[in-house]
Amino acid sequence: MPVTKTAVWDSIIVGSSPLLLIEAIYLSRSGLKVLILEENKQLGGAWGRLDTSEFPYLDIGCHYFDISRRAYEFLHSKIGLELVPFRPQPQFAYRNILFPYDCRQVIRFIRNLKLAYKNRSLQPFVSNIIQDENYRLRMFPFIKTFLYPLGGSHELITRLTAYAQENNVTILKQKRVESIRFNFKRQQAQLGTDGECFEGKEVVAGSQAQIGDALQITPRPEGTLRVIFPHVNLVIRDQSAPTFSYIRFLRHHAVIRMTDITDHMRHWNEDLTGHRVICIAIRDTYDKKLDDAEKVEQLVALLKEYRFVDPSAKCEKSYWSRYPVEFLSNETQRILQRDFSPMIRLFPTTNFSIGIVSNLSRWESAFVPQPDLHDVF
Repeated sequence: MPVTKTAVWDSIIVGSSPLLLIEAIYLSRSGLKVLILEENKQLGGAWGRLDTSEFPYLDIGCHYFDISRRAYEFLHSKIGLELVPFRPQPQFAYRNILFPYDCRQVIRFIRNLKLAYKNRSLQPFVSNIIQDENYRLRMFPFIKTFLYPLGGSHELITRLTAYAQENNVTILKQKRVESIRFNFKRQQAQLGTDGECFEGKEVVAGSQAQIGDALQITPRPEGTLRVIFPHVNLVIRDQSAPTFSYIRFLRHHAVIRMTDITDHMRHWNEDLTGHRVICIAIRDTYDKKLDDAEKVEQLVALLKEYRFVDPSAKCEKSYWSRYPVEFLSNETQRILQRDFSPMIRLFPTTNFSIGIVSNLSRWESAFVPQPDLHDVF
């Protein structure tokens, strides 16, 4: 759809995370004229990729899907993703011990069972287990199989981008929103970016969109939280077989989580013979203490300590990304919802899995079955 100075969009979406792309497709398929403004060169937000000449498919962050079978089916049949199981399944690490991911839910299940027995509410407790798939899978994580796109985050964003374009969603990149003004008389919002102005009946902003400085509201609220999420991709010469797929670390001073993205990259014909590529999310406080070379040395030592790589393995390359996000203060959110609705809508994008499940009922009806990704590209 061509962009004109006089165009008034039904919905202007700030940012292009996976959830916002799906929302844009949904709105467009519902008959609305939709514009996406993305400040970066590529789409995807924190699900994007590093722009390197050697490895163009390096994920920016560590991601996994924790959703119901119904949601997996939506991503497969309606979005067209080729979903495969993690091998091995995700785990969490406490000190040097690995546990199946979310097995803490078993402890919660036992507590809830005791509480239901104490309150004489066993019947509704059992009914929830039988009828609610999301509840059942969270209570019994050992029977759940975690799936993920065969081509990683890049496959997810590539498929969603193509689907958005097929459904007449207009996408403009390198458009940082510098101002957002509200016209109460016309019930429209005006977004200023790089000398241009875009008018829309509704602005949809992700929960991590950097719009705090752009909001032109009075009185001006304070307290916007700005956070940097550091990640590093290590290209390691290692002949050993992979021993993990996704691991979340509990109470570790440096590491939050890590993902072995080797198979995802091989899907895009990357020549990684004898190599592993591991994406690691580290704590911001740790990131500030040492230089990058020292951090890489310590992280490789950690991988060897946990026997995730062979003791003789060597790191040949490291690629850093420090992704900035912004969280609007509760005060700002209250003011926007109270005084500027429906001209602006804040869309939660912090947790992809929760976002999929929460919006699935309304999204499903607007999407039609899609061909497999490889039939399109």
